[in-house]
Order: sequence, then C-alpha cells, then structure tokens
Amino acid sequence: MPLTIVVTRLDDGVEERLTEAPALEAVLASAALPAIFPVVEREGSRYIDGGVVDKTPLSVALAAGARRIYVLLCGGVNSRPIDAGRPYEALLVAFGLSIRARLRRDLATVPADVEVIVLEQSGVEEILWQDFSHTEELLERGYLDARVVLDRVERQIAERGGTRSATRWWSRTNGRPPLRRGKPRADRSS
Repeated sequence: MPLTIVVTRLDDGVEERLTEAPALEAVLASAALPAIFPVVEREGSRYIDGGVVDKTPLSVALAAGARRIYVLLCGGVNSRPIDAGRPYEALLVAFGLSIRARLRRDLATVPADVEVIVLEQSGVEEILWQDFSHTEELLERGYLDARVVLDRVERQIAERGGTRSATRWWSRTNGRPPLRRGKPRADRSS
C-alpha cells in the first residue's frame, strides 16, 4: 500500500509530500510539533509537522486516486473554541479555528463520487489542551465513537453490495454530555 507523509518545510512553509524517505525520518518530521519536538533535517532542508500548513491533507489522497478516505480527528470539525484568557491561549484558539475552517472548506470540495468517513472525537470541547486528567475516558470515547461510525459504514457498504454511496459519515453521537473541566475559568486562581 503506498504511503505519503506530509511535512512542512520550515525554511519557506511549503507543504512537502514524502513518499520515498526512510520511514522513521519521515514520521519524526511529520510529528515535529513546533516548540514541542525538534525540527528534522533531511537533504539540506528542515521539516516540521505537516499539519502546520494542512492538518488534514485530503488533496494528497484525492491526487492518489482514493475513492474512500478515512479522516481521524483528535477533535471535531465544528468544535467551538474555548475562552482564551491568556495570549498563548488566544493563539491556540486562533490556530484551531484556522484548522477547522480549512477542513470544512476542503470537505466541501471533495468530488461527489468520493466517500469521506470522518471519525471525530466527542467530549473534547471542554478540555484544555494541557489537561491530561481525562486521558483514559477520551481514549474510551474515541474508540466507541470510531466503532459507531465504522459499524455504520460497514452496514451501508454491505447493503449496497460493496459499492460506494458518496455519503459522508460523522461520528458525533447525540445525547452524550461533553466532558467538563474541573472549575469554571472564573474560579481558577493564577
């Protein structure tokens, strides 16, 4: 199965598609979140996470001729931003808005004969990015959300005798309450 890993060339911000790099080097470059993991140098260029310029590179899958695309998100397409009380939080909120806006735009341009199955994580809207106290619950919710969608996809494909339907599936399940942060922002000290 062909594999394309998308990275961002740090020197000029260009999205680059790695198809023949050593696997470890390519994955490290794709996971090189700015200020968290180190930049990866390759053939005289420096690379960081491809998500900096294209968090969900649907165009790569479409260019490869994919007829069914699975998108695994750690959040949601329409997640609402948290209140930003500090400058760095405002920056993260703005970055998140940019990512979700681009994804919605890209999803709207996918040809009708291509299926896109989007696996979203429920319950993450109310959790701060640095709060790891809900990790086990989020892992369980992620698994259950994905299972619901994949079971639905499997049923619909079987009903159509294995043919495509150009339906978009979303994993959000109604009625499940979002996780809550410990104290409301106004009650926090510091």
